[in-house]
Amino acid sequence: MKASTGLSFPMGKDAIPKNWPPAVPYLSYPSFAPHIAKAQLDVLRIRSPDLTGSIPANLPRGPCSLVKIIPISNPSHPAHGQAGLFAARNLEPGTLILPYYGIVHSSLPPHSLNHEKSDYDLWLNREANVAVDADKAGNEARFVNDYRGVRERPNAEFRLCWDARSGQQCSK
Repeated sequence: MKASTGLSFPMGKDAIPKNWPPAVPYLSYPSFAPHIAKAQLDVLRIRSPDLTGSIPANLPRGPCSLVKIIPISNPSHPAHGQAGLFAARNLEPGTLILPYYGIVHSSLPPHSLNHEKSDYDLWLNREANVAVDADKAGNEARFVNDYRGVRERPNAEFRLCWDARSGQQCSK
C-alpha cells in the first residue's frame, strides 16, 4: 500500500485489528523514511548494552492478541472521542506487550519539522537523532494513551530494546 508521502507501507499478513482507523496504514514491522542516512541505520543495527530486553525472533507479526483498540466514549476522559489500547486479558507485570512500529525518521531539521506536532513520535536513538512516528502509519501501540488525568500511575511503559526479528533497535 502506498501513502500520499510516497512511502511504501508493509501490511501484516493477518487481518487488521478491530477498530483500526481506515486512513492509517497498519504496519507489522517498521517503515523507514527515505531521508534516513546510512549512518543512522548503521547505529540502529548495533545492539547496545543499554537496551532493556529484546523482542524474540518468534514473536508473531501482525495484530497482537494481548490488546484491543477501544473507542473512548466517557466524556470526562482526557482522550474522549479518540481510541485507547487496552489489555485483552490480565497481563503479568513486565510482560512484553508489543513493539512500537511507525515511520523511523531523522529527528534533524528539516525532517524533524514533519514530526514536531505529532502525538505519536517517540525517540528511538537520541545519539543517532532517530525517532519513530506512528501518526501516519503504525501498529496497535500508537493507541497507548497518557495515564495522566486518568490514573495515579502508568500501567505500561515504553522501553528501548533489541528486535531479534529485524536485527535492530526498537521501542516496545
